[in-house]
Amino acid sequence: MRNWTIMASLFVAALVLTGCSFTIGGGHGGRADAVTLTEIDAAAGLMMESSREESLKDIASRPHLSADAQVYLIHTALDDLMMESSRRSVILALIKNPDFVSEAKMAILENMDGFMMESSRRDVMDALNRRGHVPSGREAEAIEPADAADDNAVQVDGKIEMTYSSGL
Repeated sequence: MRNWTIMASLFVAALVLTGCSFTIGGGHGGRADAVTLTEIDAAAGLMMESSREESLKDIASRPHLSADAQVYLIHTALDDLMMESSRRSVILALIKNPDFVSEAKMAILENMDGFMMESSRRDVMDALNRRGHVPSGREAEAIEPADAADDNAVQVDGKIEMTYSSGL
């Protein structure tokens, strides 16, 4: 049994060390996105409404929040926050995020019935209108030419992949 564990460990190490390829930035569904979605769930599970609100607002204000995470955050805020003012403050924080994307805008517009008060709906609509055009998640992930300046950088499906080989 012990030999099997050692052999499996050596096999994994050999795979990792012989020609690595890893992705920097961009993309949906990666490990960072899974962690963010789990953080959103953890924030929604807090006992006090004020704690849930503050934690979700902190996440909503986070830079480089993916489109999937933004949409999930919207649904979580509207479903798990009881107070109208809490829902509104989280949604407004997300709208103010420089990385706010059109998929999140669409999710907000499709779920305006999550706000019971006309004043809350108006506040959200005003914030969206002030924001103007927002890029889609795909546009936001577009690679800038300067990002691919590295000789080892290769663009694959809208992401930069850095490839290094051992040269052996």
